[in-house]
Amino acid sequence: MDSEIKEMFEMLLSKMDSMQSDIVNIQSGISNMKSDISNMKSDIVNMKNDISNAQSDIIKNGQAIHDLHMLVETETNRNIMVIAEAHGVQSEQYCDLKKVVESIRTKQEMTEIRLNLLEADIRFLKNVR
Repeated sequence: MDSEIKEMFEMLLSKMDSMQSDIVNIQSGISNMKSDISNMKSDIVNMKNDISNAQSDIIKNGQAIHDLHMLVETETNRNIMVIAEAHGVQSEQYCDLKKVVESIRTKQEMTEIRLNLLEADIRFLKNVR
């Protein structure tokens, strides 16, 4: 029976060695998992910082776009006013010019009528002589 007990004891020792080896492997795996989790935490912190920076950049860009929009709108409105004023002045000048041209045409027609009368008088005087 001693040999049987000895055999059983050796088998138990062998299994315990095997279990101890398994426990060492499990501990190593847990250590690796802890390291991986630590790396993931670090990555998450970095991602949070990146997201925060991106949000800050978006806010800055939004403000810059708003400022640019306001600048364009202000400049555009000012330029439209300049063009409108110039158009108004040109329109008035055109009306004034149109009146001057109409006056000149009227004077030209009157001059042509007077010329026709004078020519008729000259022809009459030539015929009388």
